[in-house]
Amino acid sequence: MRGKDLLDIIALIDDDLIEKTAVIEKKKKNIGWIKWCAVAACFALTAFTVVKFLKPDPNRKNIGPGGLPMLTIAYEADGMGFEGYQGYDISDIENQNPWTDDLQIKTLPVYKNTAYTDASGLTVSDISGEELEKRARSVAAALDLEVLKVSYSKVGKYNKPPYRPPGSTLDSNAIYEVNARCKEAEITVLANCDVRVEFTKTIKLPEDYNFTHDNISDEDAERVTSYLLERFSKLHSFTKPQKALSKNYDYYGNILRTYEVYDMSDDIEEKILNYNFRKIEFSPDSQGDLWRIDIHDILTCADKLGDYPVITIKEATELLLNGNYVTSVPEKMPGEKFIGKVELVYLTGNINETFLPYYRFLVELPNMQLDNGLKTYGAYYVPAVSKEYLLNMPIYDGSFN
Repeated sequence: MRGKDLLDIIALIDDDLIEKTAVIEKKKKNIGWIKWCAVAACFALTAFTVVKFLKPDPNRKNIGPGGLPMLTIAYEADGMGFEGYQGYDISDIENQNPWTDDLQIKTLPVYKNTAYTDASGLTVSDISGEELEKRARSVAAALDLEVLKVSYSKVGKYNKPPYRPPGSTLDSNAIYEVNARCKEAEITVLANCDVRVEFTKTIKLPEDYNFTHDNISDEDAERVTSYLLERFSKLHSFTKPQKALSKNYDYYGNILRTYEVYDMSDDIEEKILNYNFRKIEFSPDSQGDLWRIDIHDILTCADKLGDYPVITIKEATELLLNGNYVTSVPEKMPGEKFIGKVELVYLTGNINETFLPYYRFLVELPNMQLDNGLKTYGAYYVPAVSKEYLLNMPIYDGSFN
């Protein structure tokens, strides 16, 4: 997307949608996403990316070794700015990912996203409105809330000029979310079955709990997450709840937190999938009250393509140094000596047509170190699937798409 295209689309966004998005952004911080331009946008927009892709080889078949479908790497960042994290040292950046570099993983599953977000920026799926409503009512029952009104949001006018961007293929009657209004909360179920609970009146926690996005100790973060998990135990069926508390810093040196929980498992693969795809997130407001709960079960709208061979960290590092990565960082990977850490993750945003594993390298960006000593670490992603199964390979070319 070029600058002129971006400005043209911004001009078409409804004022009420911009206002609604602004309200949400005031309450929910996008931790780990660093803004590098002044343009604020909403669901129809994505960030500039700084990679190009080698064209798929027309001579390669669509079926790879072992009968597995060949994969095409495509990447768009799902926010304005770039994915970056700040800390005085790489050890300051935590997310409690259960993957470790000593795990002997030979294969991991790859999925087709059946709730893919097309050029319109709206997400639809084959899940019926009735099923989405059923999920909303189930969440309401778990919270002991009475549903007063249910509404279905359809693509409607967003599928017509001037709102519909080129390339959008959505049906005007397709449902992209269902909203269940209760006296105490609004429950929204998106077409990919993600659930968002926003409390009309925020829930105050007991005074001995500290619950904020900013400057909370590890001990307090653990305590309050345990309390919330127990208080809202009816919202999940986790057998071994495991906290995944993220931490990094803002520009001013304040600690930033997110509060997530997933279902731990003794099975390595299931543990990794649960961490990436099945989570509950608790979000505080600026006063330390519970404002929002998000329930993620992304694989509900995904079809398994198969189990694919996974490359080693050494192989991934070689690809990284060769420029075979995707990133939203607005500069080239500065070199091997700046690699801070690496972990295995899935990219799970709805803009991804395929859910496959990547090695995420957090790389120090020396040009972005702040005067207060804070370092910025950008995220660079290398496909973890063996190249035998890739029709194309990303390569950094130093320019914006």
